[in-house]
Amino acid sequence: MPPPAAATAANAIAEGQRHHGAGAFEAAENAYVQALESDPDNADALHLLGIIHFQTGRQDSALELVEAAIDAAPDTALYRYTKGVVLQQARPPRRGGRVLSRGSRA
Repeated sequence: MPPPAAATAANAIAEGQRHHGAGAFEAAENAYVQALESDPDNADALHLLGIIHFQTGRQDSALELVEAAIDAAPDTALYRYTKGVVLQQARPPRRGGRVLSRGSRA
């Protein structure tokens, strides 16, 4: 049985994903923040919150959140891919192409 904080975070993430999939970004963001309140180093919540920030035009904070997800789970290639996408879409463009080409080796 997972520890209570992990279970609470997992429930909040699941709720956030339902909202996120429905395009309810504010409700999804609130759920991901709730997950992080109970489990501050939850890589999935950091990553998903970073995606919300990216989708709502907050590239700088999106990058910080995705980098925090990478720090929490450095072997997760999806987080590195997301970082590359954020960097590639930044204005002005940053070093996203290099990050994308390195994949999980970054």
